[in-house]
Amino acid sequence: MPIYEYVCQDCRREYDLLRPMKEADAPAACDSCGSRKSKRKLSLCNAQSGGKAVAGTNAPSCSGCAGGSCGTCGHG
Repeated sequence: MPIYEYVCQDCRREYDLLRPMKEADAPAACDSCGSRKSKRKLSLCNAQSGGKAVAGTNAPSCSGCAGGSCGTCGHG
């Protein structure tokens, strides 16, 4: 099951819930005030392989960078 991030519309507290995908957008009770007025946040991720970011980065690169380190642009 994935972890989703929510923000309470009443007290503005942010919290995480482990829920089935089919319940991702269903109302979720705030763990602070109990309100069921919540919105799911956009969750971002960062993936790494061998210590190098492979997703979630906007570092400059060229077409030769697909394998990670690049001698063309010095990326990596």
